[in-house]
Amino acid sequence: MKYKNQMLSILIAGIILLQFACDKIEPPFIENNNIDTIINPTNNIQKVLIEDFTGHKCGNCPRAHEEAEMLKTIYGDQVVIIAYHIGFFATTNPTAAPNYTTDFTTPSGNEYDNLWGISAIGLPQGMINRNNYAGNNIVNYPTWSNIVQDYDNDNDGLFDNIAVLKITNNITLNSNNIECAVNIKGLNNSTNESKVVICLVEDNIIDWQKDYDASPSDIENYTHNHVFRKSLNGAWGNSIGIITNNTDTTINLNQSINPDWDINNCSIISYVYNADNYEIIQVEETKISNTN
Repeated sequence: MKYKNQMLSILIAGIILLQFACDKIEPPFIENNNIDTIINPTNNIQKVLIEDFTGHKCGNCPRAHEEAEMLKTIYGDQVVIIAYHIGFFATTNPTAAPNYTTDFTTPSGNEYDNLWGISAIGLPQGMINRNNYAGNNIVNYPTWSNIVQDYDNDNDGLFDNIAVLKITNNITLNSNNIECAVNIKGLNNSTNESKVVICLVEDNIIDWQKDYDASPSDIENYTHNHVFRKSLNGAWGNSIGIITNNTDTTINLNQSINPDWDINNCSIISYVYNADNYEIIQVEETKISNTN
């Protein structure tokens, strides 16, 4: 909590300084709203993937959603979020019921739950780059801020770890089809086999959500963001071998657009992970609406 307050104070102070700063600007005049480009023009930092395991009937899960969104606000595109609906709290009511009839579960999300036993622990839970913390890679949301802060060694809001590789998502919409060409370029040498997973997530889904802090606790028009819809190449992805400096691999995939998806609210997220321990090496998110 202390860290969050400090970061929020820094953000507010920065806004005030900008508002009252002199309006005389010396050339060259450059406008850039992409935080990754500001940090490093080659985008060679290791980003953070927050995997949020949730459910629409989980009354405590909105607090985890808020925690993830707060970190996204602080760190911008350096943080990528995927929300998997799993387990008992993701079950649906009968079609004729007035609420909770939308099925957000997926085969890949169920595979992750089966491997790590996440829903059996109780939701909400999460993983931060699937790293091991205090003997466990499953961590509850109150600890997410401290873990993510570890990537920002000097507390300036910018991550410091140099990436082993760079991911570029090239996306083309063709009628009712998504064409993806995901390029993985090695920047440094690794020693373990790596795999790449390419998935689709959707924002701004308005549907029911249980929230124990709300009254009534059943919220009809809750905004669900970062909802995992599908892995385009399976739960565990494709092997890309051992990453070395200047290795260059492209994975080409086609995905038909499900009519239940609002493609304008969708993004492609590609992540590379260590095949031995599942730890995330790098992740990249590209909004489909920004590609055409």
